[in-house]
Amino acid sequence: AVYFPDVNFDFDKRSLNELGKARTRTISQLLDKQGGLKVVLQGHTDFYGSDEYNMKLGMDRAEAVRKELVSIGIPAERLSTVSFGESQPLFQEKE
Repeated sequence: AVYFPDVNFDFDKRSLNELGKARTRTISQLLDKQGGLKVVLQGHTDFYGSDEYNMKLGMDRAEAVRKELVSIGIPAERLSTVSFGESQPLFQEKE
């Protein structure tokens, strides 16, 4: 299995911040080493907002990473996207 670093977004944002761009460059380097490996970029959100809003936000985030990877030179056909919205958050709220 190949593990890639998470690309986190600022709260309620769809565009990559500087750390996100740096992590995307790291991912592109890992993909270059993996030849023709195809990956699914997953978009996740937190629990704030409606299910519909979070599904769209998650997809927009996954697409932002995909577009950045393509702009770096990763072939688009190696990348697909999916949104999990709030159904599979990467972080749980602390109580």
